Amino acid sequence: MADGSKWSDSGLSREAGGSLTSLLVQPISAFLAKKLLSSSSAGQGDSCVPLAMPSNTERKKITLTVGSQLSYKKIYNVVGYLKGRRNPDRYVLVGSRHDSDQRGGASAIMNQLIAALTEQTKQGWVPDRTTVFCSWGGSALGNIGSYEWGKRQLLSCIRGGNCPGPNVSSLQLPGDVSFFANQLAVPTVEFAFEQTKPEENTGFLSEAQFSVESPETLDPLFKFHETIAKMTAEAILRLVNDPVLPFYPLDIALDVQNKLKDKSVISPSMLSSAASLRDHAAFFQSETMRPANDPKERDPSHVRMLNDVLRDLEKSFIIPQTPPGVYRNLLYSLPGKTSLFSVLRFSQEAALHCNVSSKAVKHNATDKEVLCHSTMNQSLSLILRAIRSAERLVCFGLDLFENYQREAK
Repeated sequence: MADGSKWSDSGLSREAGGSLTSLLVQPISAFLAKKLLSSSSAGQGDSCVPLAMPSNTERKKITLTVGSQLSYKKIYNVVGYLKGRRNPDRYVLVGSRHDSDQRGGASAIMNQLIAALTEQTKQGWVPDRTTVFCSWGGSALGNIGSYEWGKRQLLSCIRGGNCPGPNVSSLQLPGDVSFFANQLAVPTVEFAFEQTKPEENTGFLSEAQFSVESPETLDPLFKFHETIAKMTAEAILRLVNDPVLPFYPLDIALDVQNKLKDKSVISPSMLSSAASLRDHAAFFQSETMRPANDPKERDPSHVRMLNDVLRDLEKSFIIPQTPPGVYRNLLYSLPGKTSLFSVLRFSQEAALHCNVSSKAVKHNATDKEVLCHSTMNQSLSLILRAIRSAERLVCFGLDLFENYQREAK
């Protein structure tokens, strides 16, 4: 199935053309910037080292002629389905970009996965859930294909009025997973090899993405690609076939507690709610999920509802409106060594700015302090609401099987 969307080269739809900025912007490479600035500060082989501006005596006047032409192109997503047998309306998305970036490594892995699973179907294998293979277009222009396709899925969101609308002002995650993970809170996994220094923390990685060296240099025999393909295939098989989805609510509960380590601004009620979520999640995982994997103990309709609880747990942490620079999915932390809810870090930074401003403008100090207090309280309220919403969902899953066992007796 081909899914076409009209977008401009700038990554904006035809309808959004009227909101284009009138500022002239021309991106240039670090190599060209170094040449223009005659700067020797850039590290060898590392384009991320900041360039130093030359001294006033060495500065030059540069004339740049920009010949960009605005035009509209049609971008295509290629989407194929492998229909499930028992739960055809439950979908596992497998996606990658189909443009030529990174020498087509991701596309090659995707094609191999499709070929392998298709071969299995010829031998009679049918997955439990439907597998959706998505080859995204326009990834290099701002993940346009995946973003547009994901936006359309909001129309069929099963949680009705609780489904968030698009919020492009919030911070976006890297790669084509952004809309699904950050806007829709779809549980997402990616596999990749990336060269990083031991002291660096790796973030989200896209499939077969090699940031420094080309695939021919880093993986001449394509062993890394082969490993990524095998890991991805194993994950797909578990997601489409396991009776109970391999999602673990206790991991989410522990992550929430880890993000609340800064007790200077956290209320006892929030810490209590986080502890309660952890306890219920642990019990749910051991006493409800584990027995449901046994064919002798499970009822298909109840297991289906149990899986819906696991699938929707992350949705409890979606906030409707976020300030710029804040993830919409509260479970994602901003880059850095400190694990913290992004909306809480934003509030703390705003409070710090307000304190500085208040000292500079004493007659306005009271109003600014009130505003900062309000911002912090709103952030804490959003976090508390998300924790309690997640706990209610977990408790629903517990009640679901408790009531079923009573009925069975």
